[in-house]
Amino acid sequence: ILELVRGELKSIGRPVDLPGGVVVTGGGAKLPGMTDLVKQELKLAAQVGFPNLQGIEVVNPSYQELIDDPAFAVAAGLLRWAASEEGDAPPGSGPDWLRKTKTFLEHLMP
Repeated sequence: ILELVRGELKSIGRPVDLPGGVVVTGGGAKLPGMTDLVKQELKLAAQVGFPNLQGIEVVNPSYQELIDDPAFAVAAGLLRWAASEEGDAPPGSGPDWLRKTKTFLEHLMP
C-alpha cells in the first residue's frame, strides 16, 4: 500500500512536499511500528489519526472509549460528512437517515 501511495505522490509531483505529513487511520494504524514504517517508506512525518467524535451522540457512554479508536476514524468522518450534507438533502429525507443509522448501530452493540 505504501508503494502505491509513494507512486501516487510521485505522479502528482509531490513526493516529499507535504508539510502536514501523513495521517494513518484504520485498524492497521495500531500495528506496532506502523508510523515508523510510513515515515521510512514515504519520507514524510506520520501520525495515527483518531476519530473526531464532536457532534456525534454516543448513546451509551461506555462505548465512547471503544469508538475513540483509529479503526472508527473513517466511519466517524462519514457520519460527520453526512450530517453536514443534511442541508442539501432532498425534501422529506430530513434527519431520518441519522435516526435509522443510529438504530442500526445500536443493534450492533452487545
